[in-house]
Amino acid sequence: EMVPMSRTLWVWGPAVLLMAVIFGLSAQPAPYLPSGLSDVSAHAIAYAALGVLMLRALSSARWSGVTPRSIAIAVALTVLYGISDEYHQSFVAGRFADVRDVIADAIGACGGVAIIWAWSIVFSSDQRT
Repeated sequence: EMVPMSRTLWVWGPAVLLMAVIFGLSAQPAPYLPSGLSDVSAHAIAYAALGVLMLRALSSARWSGVTPRSIAIAVALTVLYGISDEYHQSFVAGRFADVRDVIADAIGACGGVAIIWAWSIVFSSDQRT
């Protein structure tokens, strides 16, 4: 059965859009950070959001789709994107790849996905009763 393009865009679009925003920001020589927000914190927040959106896409935007497999794949893809983005950043003047950023990306991805996993337990059990 063919999945309609609009459903695919609705499911995957937010994750792809955030990946494009992250790519664009890391292409800047000195991206803007709000006052009081460190680079590491910005990474953790952005990659928590990306982990959430990746899990949303992998679960077809359904609570029942949040499984140990989709959780593991979401974290893995998010961290791999973080690694690839650090590599991309290493080619930008004034920027460099930093393993601390990848660690922050991984912590953020795990945190975001863990929150959605917990919510999925609550919402899935609500739908069964």
